[in-house]
This record gives sequence, structure tokens and C-alpha cells, in this order.
Amino acid sequence: MGLLLLNNSFFARRESVYTDQQTAALWVGREIAREITEVDQQLLQFGQRLSLEGDDAEVLMAVQQFLRDATKIRELAVLDAAGRERVRVSRLLSYYPSDLIDRSDEPLVREALDGQLARSPILPAEDRTPIYTIHQPLYKGPQVFGALRAEVDASSMERALTQTPLKASSYAYLVDRDGVLMLSGKAGYAPMFGGYLRRLINGPPEVQQYSDGNGTPVIGARVRVSPTTWWVIVEIPTRAAFLPIWQGLALLGLLSVMVIGAAVLWGLVQSRQIVKPILALREGARTIGEGDLSSHIQVESRDEIGELAAEFNRMAEHLALSREAIEQQNERLRRGLTLARDIQTGLLPDKAPWNAEQIAVHAISHPAYEVGGDFYSYVALGENRVAVAIGDISGKGVGAALLMALTASAMEAAAREVEKPAQVLVELNGQLAPRLRANHMNAALLHAVIDLNERRLTVANAGMIVPLVLREGQVLYVESYGLPLGSLVDARYEDVSQSLEPGDTIVLVSDGVVEARNLAGELFGFERLEQTLFQTLGLSRPEQIVDYVMDTVYSFMDGAEQSDDMTLIAIQPNLVSLNTAQLPTTSFEYSVPNGQ
Repeated sequence: MGLLLLNNSFFARRESVYTDQQTAALWVGREIAREITEVDQQLLQFGQRLSLEGDDAEVLMAVQQFLRDATKIRELAVLDAAGRERVRVSRLLSYYPSDLIDRSDEPLVREALDGQLARSPILPAEDRTPIYTIHQPLYKGPQVFGALRAEVDASSMERALTQTPLKASSYAYLVDRDGVLMLSGKAGYAPMFGGYLRRLINGPPEVQQYSDGNGTPVIGARVRVSPTTWWVIVEIPTRAAFLPIWQGLALLGLLSVMVIGAAVLWGLVQSRQIVKPILALREGARTIGEGDLSSHIQVESRDEIGELAAEFNRMAEHLALSREAIEQQNERLRRGLTLARDIQTGLLPDKAPWNAEQIAVHAISHPAYEVGGDFYSYVALGENRVAVAIGDISGKGVGAALLMALTASAMEAAAREVEKPAQVLVELNGQLAPRLRANHMNAALLHAVIDLNERRLTVANAGMIVPLVLREGQVLYVESYGLPLGSLVDARYEDVSQSLEPGDTIVLVSDGVVEARNLAGELFGFERLEQTLFQTLGLSRPEQIVDYVMDTVYSFMDGAEQSDDMTLIAIQPNLVSLNTAQLPTTSFEYSVPNGQ
């Protein structure tokens, strides 16, 4: 009960201290804001009345009259639109036309001439009076035709800091994001502006506990001085604020430790014999839980604890037998998946069935798991025409791999019988839709035909990423879209053509490339893909382009787990050296690459 009361008292006292600090900060901030606003309003009203169309004598008289009423402004200069002083009047000095200077290179002047009100930090003048400068734009309609530069006496702001209604141990100061502007003058305190103040200014709570620039734990409250970027900070040492509570807590804590220590000592002596078999049971259970199923729990008692230990021992024996069976089964599954991966890799073409000098092509496919649903295929159509396809079966694993093999073989058969890519997709959709829909799956497929005679690329797309064409330092997208195979039984597809030029490189990718993520969860995305393709412009062979892009993707992932199959194809038609020789139409055999 004492701890509960002390806890409630502590939090009530802390909230009271927080409230006192915040109230003091609000008072100082309000006083300083009032001083700043008063000067701002005086300058704004004067600027609205001021006209630079008259001669310098008229402007000088207007400024002198203004300074007689604006007691907090020590010096006022009127600048033209180029940043040069036309008039400068001071309460302490007299300036002649030869004393006027060009301030166009001063950053604060430039801000004012750009239409922004700018303030300097508070600095001591030659007579040690704290001052700051205001640079206010002068408007004529919507246009800025000059600026006012005023040196303002900040002594009243310093008095507001000093006369703050604070506790005896509290102190206040004024800061901006670059440092301390003004202190309250408390003896023996010199704050060091650093990370602790930046955290206080940027942090969400208006009152925080932290260590100040001298390393002293304090409670600090902050208030922003509107309309500036200055902040009032009011601090009190934590020790001074909480000293009475800590004294009470120390006394009660000492008594509590003495009572609890005696009770614990007595309890340990009485319970040692009671808990000894339970400790043995716990140690044995921990050993079994760590995987050592050959260990046995040694408990000599024949009560319920002893029976529980015997059950643990029998359970460990059964678990050992089950684990051995599971390991044998997993080994069979690993061998089967390894064989399936080799077979699937063998289904993908190792090289194109046409003259590589006329159309160079290279592809790579990395499944996310042992087997995957991505695939690609090459078909020679004759008359200098070839077909390249890339596909992605929804899902992953063995099911996707089986449908991948079915889709790839059906696509190659249809490509040899049907001329247009869109017709190939319609034919495949009719064949595969019943099977895909029965398994709640679909197949994304892009079928591209390259005609060297017409120098044209024709594609039909069923849910894949559109082809990209690299041409003279730019990336072109061949905009072609359609539903994946199996989405609708009567789906229709459209042929989209793109003319080809010498030096073009066609790139086909699966969504696993652009959707690759790094450890932070960021997507590789189309923008990085384009940047990577731009960096391949100096590479002359498709295999160099493919390897560079894939290396870049894996470098971006930085060890993150691959979540989807990734396939990439680069095609380079040689339109410059096209001759009358026809590309072959013979079939070809697939082989497993070395090391797969």
C-alpha cells in the first residue's frame, strides 16, 4: 500500500512539475512573441505607406519620422529592388550617402527580395545590447520593389527570459535550430547546444526528461515563438524537482528490502527440499526440448512428480523414433525435388534453333524454390521469322512446375500452326482454361514474333510485363495487355506491333524481377530496371545484358529471400547484316546446362 501511495504521489508531483515548466515556457513565449509581433506590425504598416518613387530626401524623412515612434528599432535601411541601400537611419550614428552600401549579396536580403520575411539570429551589438535584424519585402501590388532592413533591440526579450515566473532552480533560454540565441542570465549555467536540444525541439512531447549540455538530468519544456523558428526552453534539474519524493522512496525502500529479505530467506530454507525434484524435472524437460532425445529425467520419488518424469522419458523415446522417420522422408523429398529441378531446367531451351548471327538471344530463369512456374521458349517459324515466349504460372512449387511444362509444350505446338501471336494465345486459352480454372490457377504468357524482313516486333500479351526495347539511350515500352490464360474461357487478345531499328535490344522480364525486395522491404521496381538497362548500353551481347541485370537485382536484394521466380530474356536482331538466307525451321533438343 505504501508503494502504491508513493507511486501515485510521485506521478502527481511529476505532472505538477511538468505543468509548472510548461506554464513558464508559455509565459515567456507569449511575451517574446508579443515583442516580435509588435515590431513586425510596425514595419509592415510603414512598408505599406512607403513609396520609393520620390527622391531620397523624402524617403529619409519618412524613415526618421518612423524611428521616432518605433522605439525598439535601432536602425532602419530602405533597399531598392537590386538590394542597394537608398536610405539608412540610426539612433546612434549618422549616415551620409557615401556610407550607403550594396547588400545584394547578403542571403537574408535575397530572401526578402524574393518575397520572404527573414530574421537573423540574436547577437550582441558593440554596446553589448542584444539585437537581431529583420528583412521585410516591400510590395507594390504583387511585385516586390524593395526591402526594409531593421536592427531591433532585443533587450525586452532578454528581460522576459530573466523575469520568468520560475521555480528557484529553474532557468530559461531562447534557441533556434542552430544554437542558443539568448540566456536568462542565471549564474553558473552555460548551456551547450547539441543533440539533446534538437531532440527536445523535434520530439513530440512538449515536456521531456533528458540530460542538458552540462550532463545534468533535467526536465525541460519547449514552446515555439510564433511567427519565428525560435523556441523558448525552460529547464529544472530533476534532482531539485523530485528530491522530496526520492527521500521518501529511499526510506520506504530500505524498510521493504529488510522485510522482503527476511521473508525470502525463510522461504528458501523451507522450500529447498520441496522444489528439488521439480528442478530435476525442469532440467530434464529442458534437455529434451533442446533436442537431446537420448537423455532421461532422473527423479527418484514415486509421487506424481516421479510419474510425470516417467511419461517424459517415454515421450522422448517416441519422439526419437518419429524424428528418424521424418528425416528419412525429408531426404526422399529433397532427392525428388532435386531431380524435378534438373528435369524442369532441361525443359528450358539452352540455345535458340536459328542462326545466332541474325538473331542473338539469351535467357535465364531462377525459381524462388526448388521448382517454379516461370518458363521461356524459342520457335523458328521460317521466312526470317522467329517466336519467343515468356510465361509465369500462378503459384509456386511442384504444381506450378507441372502446369509450366504443359503450357510450354502447348505453346510451342500452337506457335508452329498459328501465324499471329494473338491467335496463339486464343488457342492456348481454349486448351488450358478448363484445367487452370479447375486448379484455381492461371498462366501469364507473352508471345512475341520477330520478322527480320519487315523489321517488326509483334506481340500479344496475357498478363505479363510488356516488352521493353532499348534504343539509342532510351527504353521503349511495347504497350500490350490482356488477361492471363485461364481467367476467362472466351478471352480475346490483340496483336501489337513495334518497328525495329538496327541496334535495338528487346528485353522480356517476369514480374519476379521488378517485384524483388531488399531487406528493408523496398521493391526493385520499373525505375531501377530502366536505370539498370541504361547502364547496359555499352554491352554488346545479350548474355552480358542478362547477367548484368540479374547481378544488379541480386545486389539490390542484399541477401533478402527471393519471393518469386525471376526470368529475363534479351534479344538482339541483326538488322544491318540481314541477307537472303532464311532462318531454319527445324526442331531442336533441350539440354540441361552444366552445373544445374
